[in-house]
Amino acid sequence: MAHIENSPQLWNKLWGRSFSRLPLNYPIESLIRRIFYFSAFDDLLDSFSFFNKDILELGSGTGNHSLYFARRHQAKSVTLLDFSEAVLAKVDSSRFPCPVVKLHQDMLAFNPNVQYDFVHSTGVIEHFVGDQRLRVVQIHADCTKQGGLVMIWVPVRSLAFAVIGRVNRWVGIQEIPFTKDELRKMVVQCGLEIIRENHSVGGAIFGILARKL
Repeated sequence: MAHIENSPQLWNKLWGRSFSRLPLNYPIESLIRRIFYFSAFDDLLDSFSFFNKDILELGSGTGNHSLYFARRHQAKSVTLLDFSEAVLAKVDSSRFPCPVVKLHQDMLAFNPNVQYDFVHSTGVIEHFVGDQRLRVVQIHADCTKQGGLVMIWVPVRSLAFAVIGRVNRWVGIQEIPFTKDELRKMVVQCGLEIIRENHSVGGAIFGILARKL
């Protein structure tokens, strides 16, 4: 089995680097996400609304994706979970139109005492290997209310990701891309019904929207 480093220490180091503290870093990150991610999210979520709903983002990073959903859908609350203390410190709760809970915790040890209407992650599961991948998908399902929605985006093996992967390795990010069927199989195994699929970033990332049965 392949081994990759995926630890709080690594991500604290990556998020603490000088380029991540530049004044223009946040606007640049937001612009990139708006171009490559948000339109793909909207296509996948077309006709669904999270008005007055509770949102959980696993491996949230800066929380920009949940910020977008909270603003667009007027969410009731947002919970951000990440094991990197450095990145959670970058989350500006005042930008959200609703209450924000920041959970500094290892996802694999997360045992929620509440469930959420919408659970999502983007660019997270590829940092796990072996049975941990299925475990992370199961955590998405366990955190979701009956009838609630799960959205997962991962990089997939493609020419586009081959280029992106080289850049990621250069900055110290370790990951193993999925195949589409690998993610589909895991989603179904975890008791989720696939509703829609989508691609973005030139086919480099693949997303699934599913409902908890």
